[in-house]
Amino acid sequence: MSNQQKNKIEKKAYELFMSRGCQHGNDLGDWLTAEKEVLGGSSSKSKTRTKRTKK
Repeated sequence: MSNQQKNKIEKKAYELFMSRGCQHGNDLGDWLTAEKEVLGGSSSKSKTRTKRTKK
């Protein structure tokens, strides 16, 4: 992981923390969610649709 990626993850994790009203206790969850989003594993960003073809 590059420093740039780590910085993006830190920023996103902090945004998640802030969005929950600064409630402590979910730091690992925030980090893992941010990591998935930054590194491309977010389900909302990685969903792909496949076309169905008629036979």
